[in-house]
Parts: sequence; C-alpha cells; structure tokens
Amino acid sequence: MNALDFLICLGFLTTAFTWRGILPVDLRFYYSIILLLVLIYLPFGELVVSKRFLSLLFAIAALSILSIFLGKTTILSVFSQVVGVGVLSIVLFSYFRTRQNKILRKITYYFNIAFYISIIAICQEISFLLGFEKGYAFSYFLPGVGPVTTEGILLRVNSVFTEPAYLAMALIPAVYIAVQNIFLGKHLFLSKVKSAIILLALLLTFSSLGYIGLIACFLLSIDKKRKKQLLRILCLVIIFSYVAIICSTNLQARLTTLANLLPFRKLSNEGNVSSLILYTNYLVAKKSFLSNPLWGSGLGSHPFTYAKYLPNLKETPGLGFLSFMNPNDLGMKDAMSLFLRLLSETGLLGLGAFLYFMMANRVKKKIEPYHSLSKMCVVFFLIYGIRNGQYVRFELWYFIAFYYYLKKAFDHHVREPLMLL
Repeated sequence: MNALDFLICLGFLTTAFTWRGILPVDLRFYYSIILLLVLIYLPFGELVVSKRFLSLLFAIAALSILSIFLGKTTILSVFSQVVGVGVLSIVLFSYFRTRQNKILRKITYYFNIAFYISIIAICQEISFLLGFEKGYAFSYFLPGVGPVTTEGILLRVNSVFTEPAYLAMALIPAVYIAVQNIFLGKHLFLSKVKSAIILLALLLTFSSLGYIGLIACFLLSIDKKRKKQLLRILCLVIIFSYVAIICSTNLQARLTTLANLLPFRKLSNEGNVSSLILYTNYLVAKKSFLSNPLWGSGLGSHPFTYAKYLPNLKETPGLGFLSFMNPNDLGMKDAMSLFLRLLSETGLLGLGAFLYFMMANRVKKKIEPYHSLSKMCVVFFLIYGIRNGQYVRFELWYFIAFYYYLKKAFDHHVREPLMLL
C-alpha cells in the first residue's frame, strides 16, 4: 500500500470526522484528504477528466441556471454541487484510471476496511454488554456521531460512522461477497471467517436498510438455471425476513408505516418518523418532477421546493407531526434518497443518466471475480439510492469510479490473480 492508497482508505474511514469546533464552518475531514489528493495529482498530470461525464454535469448545471432565474434554487447551491461533484469524481476516477491494471488489488483495500470496521462494531457490542461506555459511545472523539441507540438489550452498532444505517451502507458491498463465500461456496477475496464477521456486524446494526440490502444480496445471487440454488436462496430470504421482523422493533415500525401508506389505509402520526419523513420527501419530489419532468427544478433546489410545499404537508392527515419538528430534521437538504433527489432536481435527464450508467457498465459475463464485483456495486447503488441523497459523498464516487473501471479492465482483458484476505 502506497501513500495514495492510504489516503483513499483514510477518506473512506473518516466520513464521520468533521472540523466542527476547530473551524468556524462544519466541514467533513475527508474534504481535506480530497484537497491533498488534488495537490498530489496535479504536478504529475495524472488527473483524469471524463469529457462525457463533465459534459453531462455542465449541461445539468446550465439548466439549473435557468432555475436560478425562476427562483427555484440559488447560485451558491448550484456552484457548491458542481464543484463538489466535479472535484470528488475527478480525484476518484483518476485513482482507479491510473491503476486500471491493478484494480483487483485496489479493491482488496476496501475489503480490509470492511473487516476492520466490522471488528470495531463487534467490539462496540461487547463493550455495551459489559457496560464500558468509552468502548461503544464514540462521540467523545467523533463529533459527527449521533446518539447511542439500542434494540432490546443490544446496541445498534455504528463503528466509525455517524449512525447504524451508514455503517450498513458501507458494509453492503462486502456483505454481497460474504454471501457468495458463505452460502454459495465461492472463494472471493474474504475467508469464510472474515465473511462471517462482516455479516455479523451488519446484523448488529439492526438497520432496516442493511437488512433490505442483505435480502438484495441474496436475490442478486440467484442463478435462474440452477433450480436447487434458487430454492435454497428463496428459503433463506423467507427465513431471514421472518426472523428480522420478529426480532427488530425498528423494522416492525417501518413496515407498519409502509402499510399505512397504502391507498386503502389511513395514515397515522404514530408511524416510524424517519419513514414518514422519507414519504414527505417523496411527495415533494413528485410535485417537483411533475412541474418540470425533463430536467427538474435545478441542482440544490430540493430544500427550497420542500419549504414551498411544507405548509400544505403539515395539513395533510397523518403528517401533523411536521408542525413540531425542526426543519433541519426533515431531510429536505438531500431528500434522504438519491433517486428522489435526482428526480426532484434533475428530472428524467439526471435520473435516466444514472440508471443508464448502472446498466451500461455491468459485467454481464459470469467470469469471476469481475461478475460478482460488478453485482456488489449494483447492490450498493440501490441501497445508497434508497436512503442517502448526498451527491458529494466519498463512498458513492469511490464505487462509481471502481464500477466504471472494472468494466474497462474486463473489456480490455486485464486479468489479475485473485487474492484471498
């Protein structure tokens, strides 16, 4: 591992670290790492710029300028998104592009990260059961970490991330590989012991997002031509779903809320608040999309669109709780979902481009480990798209860049020996 690899790993691990209390503005620590990477790449001329991607980004930005004049967004909102996405994408595309012939070696660093953050998560759970607070409540050195939450007598672990859902999101790609190794008998990157540790850490998050991701991992592992395997996986999905619902009150609350959202049911204020807030963002994104389906309301416009419709939302039966909540807690900044935010801010142009990217860069041939690595990225995109709406997020662009250059390496017949960690 060289200095660049170390910085990339550090960027992945420090998404919960902020400069809060040190600088007058609340900036993520990994922004400093990205800036450092730019300064390292520039003298050597190794920064890679995708003309096709930047053309799309600037096209969306140009259309967003029209939204500025219409009062739907602001210059600062558009500028910050364009710069953030542009810089982060260029740095991470450059990292994988200049090491395209060693792309399998590079992804092993991620699997090592997944293993170590899983170890931290399990140690958190043990510390909680032993009553050792410093071993599980990390807010004393991670300013961005939320409050400690529990599920029955167990802790909902978050490791070095801000909340359990973000840990689950970071682990999901490794969980897909773990599922291949444990349940399908493959030998991809992780030993069975490490695979089991990563899977256990995901389960201890008690995150409904993580559990949905695990089910997606099982379903995407299905080979339709192998009927016995199909039956085995479907049985595992049914058993896991049943156990998860019985054991997780968090998941029960979310399912109850989801059921109340059905047209023939009455929406209730007593549902899971997080799910209800996501539902309000769906309603706002829908209105924004219908007002301009082709290119949306412009980059950074969702908070303004949400504020515009908030008075009407408060009067909606079952959403009266909005009147008592801090607007900053309503997820209006990023719509709580990448899919919803793209629909709201960029319309069919942005959402269609993202879905096309996912489809066009799949490794379709079942040649390992490329096929499984490609599918693990798809699972990550789906889970991220459901529950995180931030454009400028390190792990998002890490896997976008890896996904793109994995397909390039496969198409150019770059074959590397498979390493088992």
